[in-house]
Parts: sequence; structure tokens; C-alpha cells
Amino acid sequence: FAEYFGIPIALTLRGIDCLPFSHPLHAGFFGTYGLRGANFTIANADLVLCLGSRLDVRQTGTSPDSFAREAKKIVVDIDPEEINKRVKADIAISCDVKKVLEELLKKKKTIKRADYSQWRSKVHEWKIKYPACPPEYYKKAEVNPYVFMKALSDAAPAGEIIIGDTGANLMWELQTWEVKKDQRLFSAGGMSPMGYALPAAIGASVALKNKRIICTIGDGGMQLNIQELQTIAYHKLPIKIFIINNRCYGMIKQFQRLYLKNNFQATDCHSGYGTPDFIKAAEAYGLESSLIKSHK
Repeated sequence: FAEYFGIPIALTLRGIDCLPFSHPLHAGFFGTYGLRGANFTIANADLVLCLGSRLDVRQTGTSPDSFAREAKKIVVDIDPEEINKRVKADIAISCDVKKVLEELLKKKKTIKRADYSQWRSKVHEWKIKYPACPPEYYKKAEVNPYVFMKALSDAAPAGEIIIGDTGANLMWELQTWEVKKDQRLFSAGGMSPMGYALPAAIGASVALKNKRIICTIGDGGMQLNIQELQTIAYHKLPIKIFIINNRCYGMIKQFQRLYLKNNFQATDCHSGYGTPDFIKAAEAYGLESSLIKSHK
């Protein structure tokens, strides 16, 4: 549908893997944790066709009235209770997205196509101008999480399944990952339980008959289900685990900084939280491990 009409596609957190990053209509991941280029696209559009997103605060920010400020909004959602809950639709359609797209495609020859080439060019310009991982990030001495996720994204082949956890490590991944053909990026979405990624990776590998799975997780999340390393070792599952260790509950600490006047409690080494030596922990379970200390 989008290719026929030449319409750029801005992706939600949960829909991030439905289009390869290299696709000419790919505008990026938008929302409060999204990319600047994608957010500029939504802010400056004159029409937003919203397919299957409930437009919660992660998409719109805390001021829904300013979301897609210049646009008429056509909202399609299978759940009528989700329509107009936060964002007022100009046209609301309670229906399965697939049915709506099939009907539009049936009628496509009766709909006049406009020339959106200038708009597509502008959207692409924003996407290139505001990358998640700009060149200056590579100059830092310690490992920058955006640089790491970009390197991991570049190394992961088409068809790979990547399961992220929650918090800052998930946002670094979703912002930076450049999805290739048939890759799937899984997370628990709005549920956001810490420690989800490790058992989810086990489930995915078993369900797909011992397929290799990439698991990205923070140091906090890793400690909630660390015993599942025994499950991986016992069943010899080909799961690659990347622990993004910033030695704190980073996103919780950020909220304590923003809303609780730097009253840090149980979020870092100075307030009751700590991390083990994950290399030794892996060795205890009989798993190979290594420590990444530099961008090289």
C-alpha cells in the first residue's frame, strides 16, 4: 500500500521490524524514545494514517494535543476502546488493519496518486541528518552503548532474531538497530519486565529448533534470571548474550534524578545496588565469555 502511493512509514516501538531500515520509505522509529528524524516527520505531516497503534504516551509524549500538530488523523484499530482515548481522530475506523489495507488496495486505481517526491526527500534528509549514533560517539574512551549496538546491528545477518530486555539497554538497541530483511526484534513492549530477554531467548531458540538467538540485556535484568544460564548450558542452546553493564539501574536512576531531586536509592553502587563479575558467573555455568572494553 505504501509503495503504491509513495508514502513514508514511521514505525512504532512494537512495529520496528516490519520494514528494513534500508527501505526508501523507512522514516524511522518515532515517539518519546524515538529518533529525531521520525519525530520531525510526524510533526510536519499533513495526514497521518495510524494503523494498529493505540497512540499511548510512548508515541505521543505527555501532550497528545500537540501530536502530529499539522495533520488530519485517520486511526485504524481493532479495539474500539482504544480509539480517541488520548488522540482525537478525524476519521476513526474500528477494524482489522489487514481488512482496511485490502479494501484500499482494491480501490487503489480509483484513487489519484499525488507526487510525494519532495516530501520523501525531506523525510530522508532528516533520517540521515539525525542518526542515533553520530560520529562523535566513536571518540569516547569507554564503550558507548550506541556505538556497540550499531556494531552489533552491522554484524547481525538477515533473518536473525534479536530479543532485547527493558530500560535503557532496550532503547539503545531500538534507536540504533538497522533492521535487515526478515530480522525480528522482540521485546516485552509496554510491559517492560526486567529479566525478560533471557528466558524469552531460550523460548525462541527452543521453538525454532535450536536456532541462534541474539539476547541483549542490562546488568540489572541479567541478575533477575541469571540461573537460566544453567538451562542454556544444559540444553546447549546457541544463544549469544550481550550484557550492557552500566553498573546501575540506569533508567530508574534517571527518573530519580528528574523527579526526586537526585535522591538515589538502590540504583547504583553508592545506594545499595551492585553487580557481580559476569565473566566469572559465566565460567561457573561452563559458558564461554569475554569482556568488551573498547570500541576496537
